[in-house]
Amino acid sequence: MLALATACAVTVVTGCGSSTDDAASGDSVTASVVESSTTPPPSTDSSDSVPSGDTIGSLRIVISASSEDDVAEENLDAATSVLRDQLSSIPNDASITVTGDSIEVIVEDVAAQDQDAIVELVRPISRVSLRGVLQCAAVPSGSEVSVSSATTPTPTDPTQSGFLYTRPGPDRELCQVGPVAGTAAVFSDATAQILGGSWGVLASLRSDESGEGVWNNLAASCYEATEECPTRRLAIVLDDEIVSAPTVNAPSFTGSVQITGNFGKAEADGLADVINAGATDQLFVIDSVTFTPT
Repeated sequence: MLALATACAVTVVTGCGSSTDDAASGDSVTASVVESSTTPPPSTDSSDSVPSGDTIGSLRIVISASSEDDVAEENLDAATSVLRDQLSSIPNDASITVTGDSIEVIVEDVAAQDQDAIVELVRPISRVSLRGVLQCAAVPSGSEVSVSSATTPTPTDPTQSGFLYTRPGPDRELCQVGPVAGTAAVFSDATAQILGGSWGVLASLRSDESGEGVWNNLAASCYEATEECPTRRLAIVLDDEIVSAPTVNAPSFTGSVQITGNFGKAEADGLADVINAGATDQLFVIDSVTFTPT
């Protein structure tokens, strides 16, 4: 059994968590849900022969919208911003180019054996989900907590509970989360702003039942610490990794949600990008992956 983690004290919606931003010692975030296709990305296409693991080359990934509808410029901007954030964790030089409705990512000096890991960094732009937190345990630095239950549902099943890690950092946690509980229609957009004297994110709610209505049902559940959200925390999940797990400190919201915490500007910008990418109805999928030995 995991020991329940203590949540941070906050204002409107805020929480503990970890972040890839060096400026943050704890973060807070709110997002919406977009479910992507479960179809895995296409296999890597290199040449007639399979390169050995130590072969160095250039990795080209082409991403496009999953539907034939025109892609709004703001959706492409949000997707490319999230991609830059995801790729910032690797030492390789990476370029991102938008051509029409497609996004081309080129990563240089890639070892053949590292291709799949880089593709996995790109894939999460297509799904952002919102799930109630049932319990959390702190993860000691440099280690991982094992989950002994053989009946634990896989975290990728949106209809079941599962165990997910927060992003790597000094305050990393392993949390048990409930089923996906919202949709991408909750938010319309998000911007990084100075809120109460420090950086935060202002996320606008859609003014209908699928936006404000859905959000307030979730907020009330967490605020009242129901069995679906006993910790009063909501996990914002980017492809099976918790971006943050904020505490909900109000039962209902009108118009917008202020997300506050120990943010630097870069962290607030990155959080707004994640929300905007998840809030759009436009899903992006990987069209092709090509590895060219150099």
